[in-house]
Amino acid sequence: NNIASAQEYPVKGFDVSHHQGDIQWQSISPQEFKFVYLKATEGGDFKDRKFQDNWLKAREQGFLVGAYHFYRLCRDGQI
Repeated sequence: NNIASAQEYPVKGFDVSHHQGDIQWQSISPQEFKFVYLKATEGGDFKDRKFQDNWLKAREQGFLVGAYHFYRLCRDGQI
């Protein structure tokens, strides 16, 4: 069986965008998950409306936080 499992890795994280709605950050274990990547922007003109709120709440819960730009080849990536 060559399928990787998340349980094999000691450091785990996840990504979040506005698509997940209101995150219940206090219910996510910072002992199980160490980091989170947050969608900040997409394409040439979209800014994730939940980015700022998610950033602050994730940091308050003790997660290491990073941001990403969702890029599509059919759009100019410049903001």
